Amino acid sequence: MEAFKKMLARVLASRVLVAWIAGAIVVAGLLTYRSMKVDLFPPLNFPILNVITEVPSFSSLEMERQVTLPLESAASGVLGVRKVRSTSATGICMISVEFAWGTDMIQARQLLLQALSAAQGQLPPDANSTVENLTAALAMIEGYSLSGPGDQVALRDLALYGLKPRLQRLPGVYKVLVMGGKVAEYAVRPSTQLMLKYDLTLADVRAALADNNILASPGVVNANAQELVIHTNGQFRDAEEIAGVVIAVKSGIPVRVQDVATVERGLQYERGDTSDAGTPAVLINVLKQPNFDTGAVADEVGAEIADFRKSLPAGDKIGNYYDQALLVNDSIASVKESVWIGAVFVVLVLALFLRHLRTTVIATLSIPLSVLTAIVLMRAFGIGINIMSLGGLAIGTGIIVDDAIVVLENIFRWLSTPELRAGRGHRETIVAATAEVAAPVVVSTLTNIGIFLPMFLIEGFAGRLFAPVSGTVTFALLASLVVALTVIPALADRWLAGHEAHEKEGGLHAVYARVLEPALARPRTVLLLTLPALFLAFTAYKKLEVAFLPPLDESAVLLNTDMPPGTSLAEARRLGMKLEDWLKGMPGVIAVVRQTGHASGAEDTDNVNHSDIMVKLLPKNQRPVTLDAFIAGLKEKTDALPSMQVNYLMPLADKINDALGGVPADIGIDLFGPDLKVLHGRAEKLLAKMAAIKGLHDVRPPSDLPVPSLEVVIDKKEAGRLGITERAIHDALAAYSLGLTATSVREVQKEIGVVLRFNPAGADLDLEALRSLPLKTAGGSSVPLEQVAKLGYGGIPSEVLHENLSRKLTLTAGISGRPTKDVAADLTRALGELNLPAGYSWAFSGKYATEQHALSNMIEVFALSVLVVAVILWVEFRSLRQVGLILLTIPLAAIGAMLSLYGFHETLNVSSMIGAVMLVGIVVRNGIMLVDYSNMARRGGATRAEAVRTAASKRLRPILMTASVTTLGLLPLAAGWGTGAELQRPLAVAVIGGLITSTLLTLLVLPAAMIRFGE
Repeated sequence: MEAFKKMLARVLASRVLVAWIAGAIVVAGLLTYRSMKVDLFPPLNFPILNVITEVPSFSSLEMERQVTLPLESAASGVLGVRKVRSTSATGICMISVEFAWGTDMIQARQLLLQALSAAQGQLPPDANSTVENLTAALAMIEGYSLSGPGDQVALRDLALYGLKPRLQRLPGVYKVLVMGGKVAEYAVRPSTQLMLKYDLTLADVRAALADNNILASPGVVNANAQELVIHTNGQFRDAEEIAGVVIAVKSGIPVRVQDVATVERGLQYERGDTSDAGTPAVLINVLKQPNFDTGAVADEVGAEIADFRKSLPAGDKIGNYYDQALLVNDSIASVKESVWIGAVFVVLVLALFLRHLRTTVIATLSIPLSVLTAIVLMRAFGIGINIMSLGGLAIGTGIIVDDAIVVLENIFRWLSTPELRAGRGHRETIVAATAEVAAPVVVSTLTNIGIFLPMFLIEGFAGRLFAPVSGTVTFALLASLVVALTVIPALADRWLAGHEAHEKEGGLHAVYARVLEPALARPRTVLLLTLPALFLAFTAYKKLEVAFLPPLDESAVLLNTDMPPGTSLAEARRLGMKLEDWLKGMPGVIAVVRQTGHASGAEDTDNVNHSDIMVKLLPKNQRPVTLDAFIAGLKEKTDALPSMQVNYLMPLADKINDALGGVPADIGIDLFGPDLKVLHGRAEKLLAKMAAIKGLHDVRPPSDLPVPSLEVVIDKKEAGRLGITERAIHDALAAYSLGLTATSVREVQKEIGVVLRFNPAGADLDLEALRSLPLKTAGGSSVPLEQVAKLGYGGIPSEVLHENLSRKLTLTAGISGRPTKDVAADLTRALGELNLPAGYSWAFSGKYATEQHALSNMIEVFALSVLVVAVILWVEFRSLRQVGLILLTIPLAAIGAMLSLYGFHETLNVSSMIGAVMLVGIVVRNGIMLVDYSNMARRGGATRAEAVRTAASKRLRPILMTASVTTLGLLPLAAGWGTGAELQRPLAVAVIGGLITSTLLTLLVLPAAMIRFGE
């Protein structure tokens, strides 16, 4: 301690230098803040890569067998892979490859690409794969819709080739997705009778089209000392040229395409649809690159859109349907407001308790100094400005002043007490007063910092999301400790000279003394009286619902709608437009866009029975109804559509849920096994059991329910005898359905397919005509398709799910009116009664699984935090008994934390649990101050009772001051004012409630315990 006194004396002797350093920190902090990147969340960098592969003509089972399985097997062998999930649907599959958090995703991508390249030989020749980092899907910052009454092909071309390049070149733009609209193609519709007449096959027509559509450079030649590039341009220019292609020469007469087919420029077969408020539209999504300021990128995009709007054709319009930048700006402004309001509350508390202007100003100055120092450290350690880091500063506003309060209050007390000043000069008194509380201040600050260290062990997404909170508060606490032990004494030395107050203990101390004396006289009774409060808190804890994260009001709602499997695109479009019409008339709605099925350009595996409807709402503070009321009103309407199942989600929450591999339901049950029939059989039994479980509602069967299919079973022997290949049969069926691509025509930027198709795109099935489809034999004659294949109706899975190379079915349900854990227990019993065969298993998924994993992780972190605090306390006090007394403040805080969470209808989620962990560090400060001062009094010769009374009396004001400033500093966050406040509200509610009960009970229970169990 003598060394500290000497150091502090040198600091006070160099007050001017201290002032210059403080000024430099202020300037550096302000400049740093202005240059920091602003975003909604910290960089999440999900360690997941998505592999998307398209083969338009494949069914879900063909995709699974021929595409998904080879790629999954290759991906599973990549170093560092933890989990592989996949969805195989008609024409497309998506494989999600999950690595450990913290993995170098650039290297992981390279390794995955190498593995996929090695598997390429096992895939169909027309399989096209792309690899995307899942973080990109969360980087969508702007969504626009381009609509108009004119040609929908031209509208898509305008978006794809006019707007996309302009947006793609902007700084910070990672990708621009253009979805929906119509895609042009040249449709060649051959006549089976005419092809038989001229003895031609589809293969003949296809080959002739491909061989007569050449745009290439066969080489170079030298001429007159120059090298000339040979450029061959034989591309089709229009439908007339395609019709004029010679397929074959029969008896000296050329047979052209127009002799056996009609040729027209038409529209590609579509399995998706997009619209804006019921009007056909093209959707444009803008994705941001990492480490770019969301607001700056959005401003650049907005300026480009405004310029593009000027050149739009008459009748066309472009509007915004999603604006993350607005959410970011509103959220950041809201948290800044909470910081300022909290700071004002802190200053008012200081003024009320200190009742001394100069002392109040000195304590107040510790706030900006600590905050600006924290900002400099944030920048140095790569923490940007977002609602989580600013939330950390808002939380820290009430905590960082605690050290300054304890030091300044003790200096003020020494200067106000002649007995303590006796024989000391002004500066010497300040040094002695600071040294008296230096040890408890350092220990209490270290315990607070020690609390945050285990928080960095929070796993996965929650850990990444809340890491800036831990980092920011830690930096602020370190800064506040240095400020309290250096700047505060220096300011007191300068500003309190000659202004020493002569304060006497007032009425508050007298009231406290009257309450304390009976508690010290009957310590056992006081301790026993806390048991009912602890039981009440435990009861509240058991009744708390568990959640992963509190819902965030994004001023937007995403409706996931599902029709029965097999629903046509036209029917899904009709009901989707009905929903759009309803939504347009609801209060607070700004824009409504819909995407049904797998629209052209989309990166998803959605079937035509699925729609996503995005609803943009007015900002939270301008909306005529709350978000819950809006959803409730909409649900009344959608409940009138029994054929449609609707999930109401927040856009970001939906993307995060997809990233975590969950389902948008309260609880999901995954069934694993090799045979889909066995899985479906067990799923049907489980559905029956789930219907009888109290608390479950909206029970939904697996999403892979069979869709109607046309089964074609080839008679291999008969086809072989006739010399008809399976490829010929496949091509004939392709030409009858989606179309058989022969070649393509490039028009500057875009490519138009030339497709062989017997019927118009989307025409209804004529089964008899299909059975009579002629096939050419090796002998030159023709036979109908039904001679070499049996045709009949059947069913095929709409999609096939895999997890870690095993097939999976997922059943989902909502939970209400009963604790989730009780419902889960009943489900566990029901699953045990299924008697799954060997090789089959089950697991919970959905929100319940995510919540349970997060809760388990947070309980571990909480226990480790308490252990860290105990170790720090033991190092300081070297007494297990005194460590136990100080830790007694934790259950006293738990009383208020649990009751406040229950009383304010909060859940036990990651945010509230982090609040509970923070509470440990905050409340032990009071115990440290009491025990440390009591020890000092005992060393001065006081009895145990005298030491406890003195410690309680002398530490009453600093304990009440620190508790008050922390409580009021967090009050704006607990109130949940503004956009984005929902994430920090449970944390603030838990801390405030725990701090109130801990402070009040610590002032009585801890002294009583010190009398009863002290050394």
